[in-house]
Amino acid sequence: MRTGIQGGTFDPIHFGHLSSAEDVSFQLELDRVIFVPSGIPPHKSSPFMASSSDRFAMLEMAIEGHPLFRSDSVELDREGLSYTVDTLEILRENSCVGDEIFFIIGEDAFLNIHTWKEPLEVFERVNFAVTLREQTSAKEIMIELKKRFEELSVDFNFNFFGDKQCKILNSDRFIEFITIRRLDISSSDIRENVQNSRSIRYLLPRSVERFIIEKKLYKAI
Repeated sequence: MRTGIQGGTFDPIHFGHLSSAEDVSFQLELDRVIFVPSGIPPHKSSPFMASSSDRFAMLEMAIEGHPLFRSDSVELDREGLSYTVDTLEILRENSCVGDEIFFIIGEDAFLNIHTWKEPLEVFERVNFAVTLREQTSAKEIMIELKKRFEELSVDFNFNFFGDKQCKILNSDRFIEFITIRRLDISSSDIRENVQNSRSIRYLLPRSVERFIIEKKLYKAI
């Protein structure tokens, strides 16, 4: 089975998240996409942020009825800090046993992967599906990432096959670069709209909008 994993705080989930997953699943012919909401780091805590349970509830509302979309609370269920390298291993040993996994990530976050815990181990465990803005060069991104690893005295080598696929050397893993429809929506803008009593109707699913209003999320305490 070809499985996409899309992580994020999803605070709240919106059409940008869903559209990205839809584009990647279509272009890579995935059998399913699993959304994995992350815990909120202490430095991001705020009275305007939703609880883990509310974020997960909104996620499930947003993907309800979609034939390929699934949710997994693996990071929310664990105590302490959650690292991608550990989360991917848990998924590989449980709900994704035997799957060909593609970790879906935006180009900006991908360029910071050298700051993650055990980044080379992450590359060993899954393939990557990196979503690109229009006119962005995949090769330039990989050259920049290699430079950032070199600044840490870490070898990071790859070969390109065509313009949008490369293979990590000494590994069976691939990086696929996917140009997606880019929706100018962000969770932070949605939270700000709610705080300022502005409409969020066409930014996220109607069920999620109703949930936010009913529970008075993102309002000052």
